[in-house]
Amino acid sequence: MKDNPDAKQAILEARSYQAEVIELCRQTAADRLDDEREVSAEISYRYGAYLEEREGKQDDAIVAYNDCLTRKTDHIEAQLSLARLCQSQGNND
Repeated sequence: MKDNPDAKQAILEARSYQAEVIELCRQTAADRLDDEREVSAEISYRYGAYLEEREGKQDDAIVAYNDCLTRKTDHIEAQLSLARLCQSQGNND
């Protein structure tokens, strides 16, 4: 796939803004925190998919998928992507 700098920049900005939202929720709106963590997990997943599919950066994609799973442990797409990448690298643990 072709690299798309605008898409990458938009994802990076979304990650940054979402981190700010999560911090604000911690301080003021604890009831929204779980919802915002879910959004943050999805952003990390999409960033990982971008890195993997468009830039071919498997190691960086693994980091992003793991970041997603720290925010939402049951994110199926991230689990599957991470398993597939690790298996393709010969890590079957």
